[in-house]
Amino acid sequence: MVAAPNGLWRRFAAFAVVAAVAMPSARASAAPNPPVPNDSPTTGDMAEARDLFGRGDVLFSNRDYDQAIESFREAFALSGEPNCLYNIALAYEKLEDYRGALEYLDHYQAHAPDVDSPELRSKIREVEDAIEQERLEQEARERAAREAAMPEPEPEPEPEPAPPPAQALVPATIATATIAALGLGTGAVLGIVSQNNKVAAADVCGVDADGTRFCAAQADPALRASRRYAIGADISLSVGAVAAVATIVLISVRATRNRRSRAALVAGRRSAGLQVRF
Repeated sequence: MVAAPNGLWRRFAAFAVVAAVAMPSARASAAPNPPVPNDSPTTGDMAEARDLFGRGDVLFSNRDYDQAIESFREAFALSGEPNCLYNIALAYEKLEDYRGALEYLDHYQAHAPDVDSPELRSKIREVEDAIEQERLEQEARERAAREAAMPEPEPEPEPEPAPPPAQALVPATIATATIAALGLGTGAVLGIVSQNNKVAAADVCGVDADGTRFCAAQADPALRASRRYAIGADISLSVGAVAAVATIVLISVRATRNRRSRAALVAGRRSAGLQVRF
């Protein structure tokens, strides 16, 4: 500690502040006011006050801050020396009773109003910062306690996903139905054309005496055309039939999905609202 430069006991006010900081518990009540000092200290009072001040110095160095405070208070009561109050403030600071330290710094200024040193102002700011930090930490602890006491909300059950809508099947159904119609229609037309060519070829064919069928050379183009159209008709009818089957399958799948979607929607509506069972 570096005591204030003014006062009767300047030679008693300089003692070293220990580097190690103890971990005392916070005080529950405010620091008591300093005792009323003796207005007319005698020589004996001053001698006893010096002894108490020295004892407080030793106790402070030994980290016995409570007893140091008592010694400094008794020394102040006998002598009225303001440096005792300053040392009491430092002892309260070591006890982490920052409000008590600030109170005794105020008492020190009240009993030594001519003291206004940079060291004193720095000490007051340091103690005020410690009080603010203590307040913030206390608020954080209270907030954490409130949050810990709050029950965690139960997560709402996630609804089962509804089957995907069947709208995506509509373009495929239209495409297969179109292919089926074109295939079957083209096959039918090609079949008719093939049959007409076959009839035309039969008109120029005949049967000889032994019953053998023969055709003139001019029947060959009609016969070849009939065969080509017949092959085209078979291919078109096959494609149309496959497309028709695919269309029927897609229509069936779409109808099934639509039924599932409606069932899921109805179930979701029924489950919404107040639950009365327990």
